Amino acid sequence: MKNIASYDVVSKYYSYAVEYYKDTDDEIQWLPICAIPQTIIANKTLFDQYGIKVPENYEEYVQVCQQFYDKGIKPYSMDLAEDWSNQEIIQAAAIGEFTSLDGIDWRNKAETSAGEIKFDDVLWKRIFSETSQFLKDSHFSKEDINVNINTGTQMFVEEKSAMFHGQPTDMQKLQDQMDAELIRIPYFSQTSDSSFVYMFPSLNIAFNKKLEKNKEKLDTALDVLDCMISEQGQKLIADGSGVISLNTDVPSMMQNVPGLEEEIKDTSIYIRYSAQKSFDASLEAVHGLLSGKMDEMQAYNAFRSAMNSKDSKEKSTVNFENEYSILLTDTTKSILKKINPKCAIEQIGDTTLSSAWIAAMSNGQQPSAPEDYIEVEK
Repeated sequence: MKNIASYDVVSKYYSYAVEYYKDTDDEIQWLPICAIPQTIIANKTLFDQYGIKVPENYEEYVQVCQQFYDKGIKPYSMDLAEDWSNQEIIQAAAIGEFTSLDGIDWRNKAETSAGEIKFDDVLWKRIFSETSQFLKDSHFSKEDINVNINTGTQMFVEEKSAMFHGQPTDMQKLQDQMDAELIRIPYFSQTSDSSFVYMFPSLNIAFNKKLEKNKEKLDTALDVLDCMISEQGQKLIADGSGVISLNTDVPSMMQNVPGLEEEIKDTSIYIRYSAQKSFDASLEAVHGLLSGKMDEMQAYNAFRSAMNSKDSKEKSTVNFENEYSILLTDTTKSILKKINPKCAIEQIGDTTLSSAWIAAMSNGQQPSAPEDYIEVEK
């Protein structure tokens, strides 16, 4: 991948947005587009009902969890049957480690590694020690392994739990279902009094190193990136809902999220690490801790092994003659409708993606070749 640290487009980013992407040589191989904030969502009405103070640091968070637990209310219902929440748990629990110089250095090396990912044992032992502590402090148990997104949400809606988590759109959906005041709580560091809004980019981009040999293609790639981080580009990519722009030239995109912009001014920003293997690795490690089958060291070893596993069991479903970028989300459908109101989108029925492709291509046909870029005016 190409180092893009010296290009003008990087200067348009807020400094906090690129610090997680710089390696120890100040090189940048990846850049995020816009970010979506994730926080703890708390039932303020329930807090007030029991005279419990909203926490402002990790020590107070632990006290809050104990107070709700003592009153027979689950402090935090998190959907730990889902891999993404296990990945979030590790980073949110040890967010102080991931924002340290050692943590940033590790994630940059891990994200750009073409082979085995090297682990800093001292750093990662601390990470799993804090992960284990967070699970205990939050009163999570082996039963939480089976809590999926629907169960976790319902517990919060029915006020069987005091806290959940989610994006601004999730909070709005919950608010519509509840006769209670909902507020956002940041994630707290266990190693300092710092608090963080946990963010994940809509997508990350990188440039092929071969572009160095072709100035025309490099200029085109930079133009495309500049277009993607423009206001219109970001709104199309992330549907413009509860999105935080990382581009200093773009005005606030949080008009529909009351209070979030002000909260972010007083809170640090953390952009998550999201290598694909980290989802399965996190689920295995956290479930091992919750079930009691693993101690902290065993969970760390399981995570490290999963991150460096070879996917030898994977086999091809179909072979494409052309390269495609396939996006299968509700957001993508809304974007397609905006770009081309006449386009017809067919909902696939109860089937897997691989089965759908096999059925569609069983007679030897190929999809149409991809077309040129969609142009977006800046």
